[in-house]
Amino acid sequence: MKEEEGVKVTLDKLKEELSYINKFVYFDEDDYLREKVSNSSKVNELIKEAEQMLRTCEIEEDQYFIQGILGNLYRVSELPKRAIHYLKQCYEYAVHHNVMKKEIVTLIRLGEAYKYNSQHKHAIKLFDESISKCKSSNETHFLDFALQHKGKCLIELRQFDQAEQCLNEAYDLRVLKGNDELLSSTKQALDLLVSLR
Repeated sequence: MKEEEGVKVTLDKLKEELSYINKFVYFDEDDYLREKVSNSSKVNELIKEAEQMLRTCEIEEDQYFIQGILGNLYRVSELPKRAIHYLKQCYEYAVHHNVMKKEIVTLIRLGEAYKYNSQHKHAIKLFDESISKCKSSNETHFLDFALQHKGKCLIELRQFDQAEQCLNEAYDLRVLKGNDELLSSTKQALDLLVSLR
């Protein structure tokens, strides 16, 4: 029990540190608005902490969380193969435990990792699967995210009509959510689309 508590304390510390990660992540306007890091040493420090924590963690739910974090950190650090490795494990966990919300979130994250690995068609397949699961399971909270990521991937493929359709649908859903930050993100993607056409 004490060991589990020790992992929890460290996990709480990691979660706290992750809350500041947005300070170091930005959307690169010169690279299709891909997320990148401005302080790679801080992100590498977080990766090292998370890797170490994963080695000692025995609680499956916590392993899922840590692997998801590692997947995102490796992706924004432009190491997509490592991201894919961890996110595949997350997806196996979500499917095994039949947690639809986690399946959807992980499919979106995995799609992004494949996009960063220049496997756009596979990414689109995963985004489509997440969209389908959102609609069939009524987990529509994530539908705008899936549509936005698919739209941005389609921009990279220069499939502008389809991209516009996805992004407009995401925008409409985000208007309903009333989240200005999310709306701004979609508007930025639509502006990029217009500039590339």
